Amino acid sequence: MKKGVKSKLLFGCLPSLVRECRDALWQFLVRQYWRDKGLDIHRTALITGNQCEMALNVQGPVWMDAFSVIDVRDHPKFPTGASRLTIGKNVYIGEQCNIRAGGGWIDIGDDVMIATGTAVFATNHRMDAGTSMIRQSWSTERVGVKIGSDVWIGSRCVILPGARIGDGAVIAAGAVVREDVPSGAIFGGIPAKEIGRRF
Repeated sequence: MKKGVKSKLLFGCLPSLVRECRDALWQFLVRQYWRDKGLDIHRTALITGNQCEMALNVQGPVWMDAFSVIDVRDHPKFPTGASRLTIGKNVYIGEQCNIRAGGGWIDIGDDVMIATGTAVFATNHRMDAGTSMIRQSWSTERVGVKIGSDVWIGSRCVILPGARIGDGAVIAAGAVVREDVPSGAIFGGIPAKEIGRRF
């Protein structure tokens, strides 16, 4: 291969290599930060983002199980600077959970169990006519999720922006939550409604 062709190939690959190195460094730093805070993270779990110290506040200890994803990234097309994830003490995040604080905030209290396959979203896209969905900005009407302490979120739940889950609440498996859940309430269904009480 000619020298000029090799140079062009290397130059063309350089931005990709820089991104990969940056992402690898981010993963190393954020995992180290979380370990220092008492997070025990499964080797297949993934934490993505771009603001380790500013966007993450982990009290610990926290366990994050296999194939779960946490994202605190502000999308470059729609930056808000508002991405934030706070996790309290003694929190379990089960397998294949998807927690996305990009463009908004998520606060998780102490002694919380989040079961397998649950998704938590801090914000959502707008749906304005005349703009394709992929170009929609973040909605500012319903932003953020608060999960109180001593909460159990069952398997395959979806917690949408604007949800406020009170202390001691239980969310039944498969529920979709977008409203307030009072303390001690048991909610289930789509959309989630009160189906019982713990206290």
